[in-house]
Amino acid sequence: MAGLATHIHYDHVLWHPDLGNGPRWATPGTVHQSIESRTQVLAPLLGDLPDDLIAIAARLTPLAGPELEWRGPKAIVHEHNAHVEHHLALEVPDWGLLVAGDMLSDVELPYPDPDDAGLDAYRAGLDSLREVVLRTEIVVAGHGTTGYDVRERWDADRRYLDDVLTRGESDDPRIGLEDQAELHRSTCALAAQSTPHRGPAAATMGS
Repeated sequence: MAGLATHIHYDHVLWHPDLGNGPRWATPGTVHQSIESRTQVLAPLLGDLPDDLIAIAARLTPLAGPELEWRGPKAIVHEHNAHVEHHLALEVPDWGLLVAGDMLSDVELPYPDPDDAGLDAYRAGLDSLREVVLRTEIVVAGHGTTGYDVRERWDADRRYLDDVLTRGESDDPRIGLEDQAELHRSTCALAAQSTPHRGPAAATMGS
């Protein structure tokens, strides 16, 4: 048994003794965050989980390279800084599978880091996954459902970012879902910090 933490947020670094003592891989940057900011990372769990589970949370193993070293099919690590620094997406080409972490959700808008003024990091991270998405058939998102609509989700996220950057608003239907209106407002505030004269919007999957 092995685990994979796509990023440092507390809900992605949990573990249970019944899962064994296998490695729980993450990017080296995420492992560094788990050590340097352990108290801050685990603070939301205090009072909700017993001490023994908090003690084993965020005990991560750094990935040694751009591929998982395991007995399974080839699995490629794509590190970027969308959502949070050192976030990863995992591609399993033989399965046409992309484990997207907290991106490409059908129920959650793009969720940039609070320090991502102008949404530059999120845009760059999403764009870095474009070619991966083009060769992917199924996506596993951290929040929402697993789906075969990975290209449509990428398009929706890119269109949302372009909308809030160019006109400070969006008609994305996810805004009406639970907790998304507040996220939308905070993302628009970050977008308002963008520098003028940005380059053209990225091409959609269908172009």
